[in-house]
Amino acid sequence: VTVGGESIFLGTVVATFQSTSLVQTVYDEGWQVPVRVGEEGIDALLVGGRRPRLTLIVNDRMITEGQVVYTAGSGAPYALTIGAVRNIRKQKGAAFQEAELEPPYSAGDIREVFILIE
Repeated sequence: VTVGGESIFLGTVVATFQSTSLVQTVYDEGWQVPVRVGEEGIDALLVGGRRPRLTLIVNDRMITEGQVVYTAGSGAPYALTIGAVRNIRKQKGAAFQEAELEPPYSAGDIREVFILIE
C-alpha cells in the first residue's frame, strides 16, 4: 500500500485462488511478526488483532509515542513502515514493556495494493 508516497506494509499473502488472494494483516488475531522501532531499531514482536500491539520490548530500551515501526522479519521486505507507536505501557518490575500499533491507514481507505513477489 502506498500512503502519501510512502510504501506501507499491509500484510502477507497466505493463500491464492483462481481470481482472489487471502491476505493476513495486522488485524488478524493469529498474526505475529518481528518488527523494529525507531531509528535505533529497537526489537519488538507485533501481535495482530483488533488493536495490534507491540510486545517483548526490553524495558530498558526507550521508545516514544509516534516512533515509526517497520518490518524486520522473514517473509516481508526489510524496513517497510508498518505503523507508529501509541499508548506505551510499562509495568514496574516487568522485564518487558508493551505498546499499541497505530497503522498509518484506515482499512476502508485502501484502494490499491501492490504485491511483492520474492
